[in-house]
Amino acid sequence: AWLMSPQINLIAFITSSYALNIAQFDEEEEEWGVDGTDPAQQLHVESKIAGCFLPGSEERFYIFFQDPEKRLVCLDSDWKPIVLPADPLAGTPLCAASINGRVHVFYVGDKDHFLHYLVGAGEGVWVDNIVAECVFDESLRSLTLAIDGEGNLEVYILTVGNVLLHVGGGIEGVTLELGKVNQEDKFVANK
Repeated sequence: AWLMSPQINLIAFITSSYALNIAQFDEEEEEWGVDGTDPAQQLHVESKIAGCFLPGSEERFYIFFQDPEKRLVCLDSDWKPIVLPADPLAGTPLCAASINGRVHVFYVGDKDHFLHYLVGAGEGVWVDNIVAECVFDESLRSLTLAIDGEGNLEVYILTVGNVLLHVGGGIEGVTLELGKVNQEDKFVANK
């Protein structure tokens, strides 16, 4: 996860021993370095990472990941971990964003395989919601989101088979296969 603002320029990454580590850009040296700001968090072997700034802040942020027990964890900019009230699928793709003044983190649920999101409701309270009640036939590699012209949430998903999906249409979860990324890493749209 890359978090960049005028005050902060850092990358959260997973080490070969499945630990969370942080690299920061040193303006004076003009290079990236690990400066000992190691948050000392072990991750699940399939964990992904996502991060975002808190609404209205260029200094306060959250980093999301799965711990060894596959729980969804939020690490704040003071390096304080918070286990979130979610039941994520092991290795779920994660996407974090500030939407309408609140932090959202998107993931796939373990029991239902639906697309979920947690929204920060203030004072350490997180509320779980279902984005779309659709089950995916294939494992998911990554996801990202967008807001359409009418303010509706749209989710774009890349599967491990390199198929690009679009999920919209509200809770019903209308899923469209947009195309596939071929062996030459070129996107081939469906006709």
